[in-house]
Parts: sequence; C-alpha cells; structure tokens
Amino acid sequence: YNLTGGAGPGSRYVPEGPGAGGNSDQQETYPRRQVLAHLTGLRVALVKVKSALPTETQAKADAVVKAVETARTVAANKDSGELNLAVAIRAMAKAIQTAVPPPVKSPPEKAAPSSDKPADTPAKAAPANVPKK
Repeated sequence: YNLTGGAGPGSRYVPEGPGAGGNSDQQETYPRRQVLAHLTGLRVALVKVKSALPTETQAKADAVVKAVETARTVAANKDSGELNLAVAIRAMAKAIQTAVPPPVKSPPEKAAPSSDKPADTPAKAAPANVPKK
C-alpha cells in the first residue's frame, strides 16, 4: 500500500495493484451474489418440500416461491440497479407476509393474584411451638 501526503493529518490510504483505488467498485448495500445464492437456496428448498405439505399449505408455498423467483430474477440481472433490487426484496417480503401472515399473538390472560397461602388461612399465624400467655 501507499500513503500519500506523508504521515500527517492530510495523508490517505491509496491501494496499489490492478483496478485498485478506482471508484467503479462501490460497496453494495445488498451484495448481489449473496442475495442471489440465498434466494436460490430458499426457492430450491421450498420446491423440494412442497409435495409433502398439505394442499392448503402448498398453495401458500407456491405464492412464496413466486415472490422469491421475482426477486431472484432481479438479483440475477446485473443491469438492474441496487435500488431495483431493494424494491424487489421489499415487494417479496410483503408478498410473503400476505401469503403466510405471522401468527396473531393473543393478549396474555390476566392471572389471578397468586398466593402461596390458601384463601382461608390468615395472613399471619402464630408459631405453633410458642406458648400462649
């Protein structure tokens, strides 16, 4: 590597080598290859297990596979921009939540005040081994 401008406050790191230091390779928010690999794996897994699912669940799996495939197509297209990929991933998430909504959490039941003592027992009882006066 090469430090230009000396070691003072104005110095900056400049990488060396072929293609180093160019602005053409910006850091991607969604690393396209990783997203594509995960979407492909998810799609393959859903297709393989779909036949073992109940009929109603198979329809839901089809909807999820369709949503994943749409996002996967955008991820595989190198000409689509990062913004298009982000939009496709958000649309996929919305389609999956529509097809398979998360379970509705029921509100916690109000528990009766717990007490270790039975209701008929007085709160404070005299010890049994103490003589009464």
